[in-house]
Order: sequence, then structure tokens, then C-alpha cells
Amino acid sequence: MDAEGCFNAYVAKSNKSVVLRFIVDQKEGLVLFNALKDMLSYGSIYARKNNNFRYGVTNLNSLSILIIYFNQFKLRTKKQLAFGK
Repeated sequence: MDAEGCFNAYVAKSNKSVVLRFIVDQKEGLVLFNALKDMLSYGSIYARKNNNFRYGVTNLNSLSILIIYFNQFKLRTKKQLAFGK
């Protein structure tokens, strides 16, 4: 995601498991994120401060769909280098 988004991994505090996820933040992004959630049939939308929203995906099947998408439609910024790793 060339905007405020990324793939990352974190350790869940509750059970110390490693979670892979894709997240993207957008101001006033609720309508967009609802459409994205409908398209992928998965994901969670979180309200954040100042009318910002976050869309997150942790489902491995949905992450695979996103990876295929970003391989087909290349990122246009330096994030393409990070994605390729």
C-alpha cells in the first residue's frame, strides 16, 4: 500500500503467538474500507482518533489474495522494494 499501509508481524500479548497482518489507515475511510471488506469477504474495521479508520486482515487466505493483487498491480513508491523482500 503506497499510503499508510503495510504488511507486518507482531507477537500477540494474550498467547505469545506470531500474527501476520495487513493494515491500512485512512482518514474518513469507512466507506472505502467497507467496500474492501466486502470484496475480500474478510477483515476488520476499527475507528481511531480524529475520524481515522483502520482496516486489518489477519486471515491467511485473504492475505494471499492481497499478495497476488500487489504482485499484479505493482506499488509505485519505495514500498515496492520492501514488498519484494
